[in-house]
Amino acid sequence: MYATTEKDKEKHPNCDKKCEGLGEPHQEGFGLKKRHGCTDLLFLVLFCAAMLVMTIIGLDGAANSNIDALVNPVDYQGRVCGVDAGVANKPAAYVIDTQGTMVCLDKCPTSTDEDGIALAYASPLDYKEKGIDGLYGADLLICKDDYTKDTVADLVAPGGEFGVATDCMFSVESTEVLSYCIPSLSSLSLDANTTTSMLSGNDATNYMMEFVGDIFTAKDWIFGFGFAVALLVGFLFTYVLRIPGLLYTVVWTVIVLVTIMFLFVGSFMYDTYGKWDEAQSRPDYEIQGMKILSYIFFGLAALWIIVMFIMRKRIALAIALTKETAKAIEDLKTVIFLPVIFLAFYIIFAVVWAFYSIFLMSKGKWQLYDATTGNMVDDDDAFPKAGTYGNVTITETWEFETASEKVQYFMLFCYFWGAEFLSAVLQLIMALAFACWYFTKDKANTGMATVKTAFYMGARYHTGTAAAGSLIIAIVKTVRAFVAKLQEQAEKRGGKLAKCILCCIQSCLWCIEKCMKFINKNAYIQTAIYGTNFCTSAKNAFFLIARNLMRIAAVGVVSEVVVFIGKYFIIMVTTALAYMCMDRVLGDELNSLVGPCIFVAFFAYCIAILFMSVFAMGISTLLQCFIADEEMYPDPVDRYASPELLSFIDSSAAAHAAEAKKKGGGAEEAAKAAASAAAPAEAAPVEGASTEPEQT
Repeated sequence: MYATTEKDKEKHPNCDKKCEGLGEPHQEGFGLKKRHGCTDLLFLVLFCAAMLVMTIIGLDGAANSNIDALVNPVDYQGRVCGVDAGVANKPAAYVIDTQGTMVCLDKCPTSTDEDGIALAYASPLDYKEKGIDGLYGADLLICKDDYTKDTVADLVAPGGEFGVATDCMFSVESTEVLSYCIPSLSSLSLDANTTTSMLSGNDATNYMMEFVGDIFTAKDWIFGFGFAVALLVGFLFTYVLRIPGLLYTVVWTVIVLVTIMFLFVGSFMYDTYGKWDEAQSRPDYEIQGMKILSYIFFGLAALWIIVMFIMRKRIALAIALTKETAKAIEDLKTVIFLPVIFLAFYIIFAVVWAFYSIFLMSKGKWQLYDATTGNMVDDDDAFPKAGTYGNVTITETWEFETASEKVQYFMLFCYFWGAEFLSAVLQLIMALAFACWYFTKDKANTGMATVKTAFYMGARYHTGTAAAGSLIIAIVKTVRAFVAKLQEQAEKRGGKLAKCILCCIQSCLWCIEKCMKFINKNAYIQTAIYGTNFCTSAKNAFFLIARNLMRIAAVGVVSEVVVFIGKYFIIMVTTALAYMCMDRVLGDELNSLVGPCIFVAFFAYCIAILFMSVFAMGISTLLQCFIADEEMYPDPVDRYASPELLSFIDSSAAAHAAEAKKKGGGAEEAAKAAASAAAPAEAAPVEGASTEPEQT
């Protein structure tokens, strides 16, 4: 551990009161390795270079593209509204039938033809009573270019389906959204039957309108409970986990239920086997197969009981680590908001990448055509632009360029690398925050400053490590995308052997991706603790996993149980509280509480995922911190574990001492064994743990 010198104390007189972070002398009571430089700087340079090239390609596409030609709607003749000849000055599109046929307009309708709509759905008796002979001034009708507007009766038969098999549609006040005219139904002052008939012809529309109305009425309650209350319930869950005996009871109850499930399925199958064997109503291979399956489930139950018995102490350690994680989140409350911050970073990155990709897809040039012959015009001097030149009419059309396949794969690779890089930096910062909390003697002094320190540590020293780890995942994902394209081509050609081979390759790549993500996460935790580069951290993480398989398996089981329960605890408690409060306050204003409660549950689910992802990362980090505490500090006085965790180290030391006595080593050998608890049977010292961290 770094020893604070007198010079350090003079320079940092308050260094014993807070965690100073990387690059500063480690204060008394803080045990993380001191950082001396950036790790994996080369990979960070490569990442920045890839993002720069992506930006250059995107800006080049922006300079030679026409997004309108790509995203604008297409009319019934296949012309792009606002782009192609004949509709270049008509950027808006209006739907004229239930099949989605559109015509281009210069602007969306600003008024509603209520009389025409009512007439179209009037019965013959209504015509007679109102003195209408079927003729109607169709000035407000919106029709195809080549249609003559004569009478409403000719366009829409009374009581017929609105707009079907016609070339026109009544105008409805609309709002232009991304060049599409979206009707504003609130502008219609028709009777309820006519409006319902226009939309669906049954009560479904009424229910939908009530559903939407309830959402708008309770929107403040939805956001308040879905986000703020859900977050408070998440912190409440951390308190519930720390109730003495509760988590222990829950975990072992789940283990017992799994055992009962195996036994029940095995018993059911064995009973079925007995009935089939007695009746001889099934083929012999089915009867024997059912018997074998029942034995398999009985064997799984026995194996499960044996494994859980062997792992009971490690499960107890996992429960203790889970409680420690709950304490850490209670102290480091702001760590919960880290995923939200990085989600915002991801959205910004994804939007920029999407615009670059759209620019590339819409890249092309204007091409002139002879309207009479349809041939391409090459004589730019004679026909410099669209127009009429004597008897020749020249039109102008945007021609898309076929994007290079290599460029498309490079953009896809950049997206994968950027998204995985942000995820890796988030994991590193969370690991640093929990590691800083663990390796602080006085944990009461940790808090927002600790999270800020971890953020600085990760961004200042270890973004290169995040770039290195994310590069591997990005390469694997890009290869998977290429294989997926080959699978699509094989599917079209019908090659069964090729499809089988590609499916196997895709499955192997999926397994490699999952394994690398698991190793990367543990490598980032090693980097957070020791400050080593990615390769060293990945190697240490791999051997740490190999040395501590039982511990990691136990922690995996417990963490999955806790995360599963935590998610549904947050969702159900938040939704129940929202239901009770809205029923009491807004009961008379709402048609139903179903809609608002569904949205509350959805937002609570999102918060639960973010909250429990931080919790899972905390459990994994504290496990490695606990192992590092064992390995780096043989003297119990120097360790940073809480009294609850120290008991597991002490029990390990006692076991080693007892083993030494059995071997006849005497009291001296027993004392040495007890002092060497830092290297238990399943946790050998990390290579180079006592030296300064390796840097690149």
